[in-house]
Amino acid sequence: MATEQTIKQIRDIVQSCMNSSVEDLTVRPEWGEINFSEAVPAITRARGMIAPLGLVPLELLPEGVAQTFIEPLKHLARSFQAIDEFKLTAGGDPIQRRNQLVQNLSTQADNIYPVITPHIPFLAYQRGDVERNIQALVARVGEADGLMATAQKEALERKTELDEIVRVTREAAAKAGVGVFTQDFAESAAKHSDNAVNWLWGTAAAAVATLAAAAYFTFFTHLPDDAKTPLIVHLTVSKILIVAILGTAAIWCGRLFKAAMHQAAVNTHRANALKTFQAFVQATQNDAVKDAVLLETTRSIFNIGSTGYLDGVGSEGNESPLKVVEMVKAFKD
Repeated sequence: MATEQTIKQIRDIVQSCMNSSVEDLTVRPEWGEINFSEAVPAITRARGMIAPLGLVPLELLPEGVAQTFIEPLKHLARSFQAIDEFKLTAGGDPIQRRNQLVQNLSTQADNIYPVITPHIPFLAYQRGDVERNIQALVARVGEADGLMATAQKEALERKTELDEIVRVTREAAAKAGVGVFTQDFAESAAKHSDNAVNWLWGTAAAAVATLAAAAYFTFFTHLPDDAKTPLIVHLTVSKILIVAILGTAAIWCGRLFKAAMHQAAVNTHRANALKTFQAFVQATQNDAVKDAVLLETTRSIFNIGSTGYLDGVGSEGNESPLKVVEMVKAFKD
């Protein structure tokens, strides 16, 4: 076992090598442009090898082995001391002396390597750092595995929750959109229905005016007995023109009434179709049923059926709704 004196001597030498910082050893104002920056790798390497000697249990080394540390350490300490005491006025070429000191330090670092480094791992392990670090590392790896498993489980749970949130959000958005369009169609139907009532009153008024004019001209107006042909033609044409204008107004108002009623019926049908779509969607979770209802709803909305108010409407233009349905099918696929 190494004696206390030997251990103290080794640690004193190590301490002397570690006293000055790397910056203080390599750059000083009094050196001017000359510095020992080239010695930084050797300084770092040497200190890295001898620093553990101040911490590890040197008493576990045999005395003979511990004694082999002293001479290489002394030579290394002298190299550090020589750099620390370097002066430009010491004589000779300072650059050449600087280069020689750097070379000597590098050589001493190389010489100490095979003497000290083979024993450092054993001493460090005996100190307990390595074993403790290994145990800590194993524990951390176990904790990391546990955290990873927990994170994966939570990620799967969050993914399921997010998928459900996305699904519910999409359904809510679809329902909101359907509700908006349902309200739009219902409002449009009500507006056209009100317009139809107005045009119905207009048709009735024009029809009554036409009948009244015709009755007045028939029963309450008479040509003079001595009326000439030009006067007869003038009065007759005037009466016919007035009745024709009133009759045309009645017919025109009647057509607008029929058009407004047609629009009201169509938009009411569309609103009812969307309400039916909502009812079916809420009543089933089957995607096939939802798709079928969606296609039929699309067909009913874009297909202008015959309402009976307008002639020829609903018998033409069926190709366009079919194209819309095919587009919806392609989008679903």
